Amino acid sequence: MSDVYFIDDKENVAVFENGVLVSFFKNGGPLFYGFKLRRAVF
Repeated sequence: MSDVYFIDDKENVAVFENGVLVSFFKNGGPLFYGFKLRRAVF
């Protein structure tokens, strides 16, 4: 599975596909990004 999900202590969810952050859900509201991250820190 190429999709990686990160959930922090504030219940925010970041969705990665092949190292690219494709969506970020902050407290139930989706915010969309299209940039690459070298490292995910949560």
